Amino acid sequence: MDRVLAAMPVRSDLKQADVFLSYSSKDGAQIQGLADELEGKHIPAWYDRGLIAGQPYRDVLRQRIETVKAVVVFWTENSISSKWVMAEADLANQRNKLICLCDPKLESRHIPMPFNANNHIVEFGKMPELLEALALIGAKPRI
Repeated sequence: MDRVLAAMPVRSDLKQADVFLSYSSKDGAQIQGLADELEGKHIPAWYDRGLIAGQPYRDVLRQRIETVKAVVVFWTENSISSKWVMAEADLANQRNKLICLCDPKLESRHIPMPFNANNHIVEFGKMPELLEALALIGAKPRI
């Protein structure tokens, strides 16, 4: 039975994940690529693409942050002014789950305080460093 359930497609809003991806919707293509790359490395990732109309958005996001092992916040010119990204980063930081991922075009000093002083700032595209930071928090490949 477990094999049948494992083979069945699961709505992305119900999918179990180890990593929550926080981002500005303007950076969706980059996040989709990152999610695909993490999934390819057997690290289940979730982001809000699968939310269904009528779901209590704030409650779903909070529940997801509470249940994952790590929250990767993608800081870009778009996300530094997003109230949602800031709130997700703050909650992740309170839960000791925060990893900051920075767009190479964005100077780390532009990341909002106190997140610009976080020791886990990884440059976007540097997957080995991101995997190492995720492993430190407990988000390791599922095999």
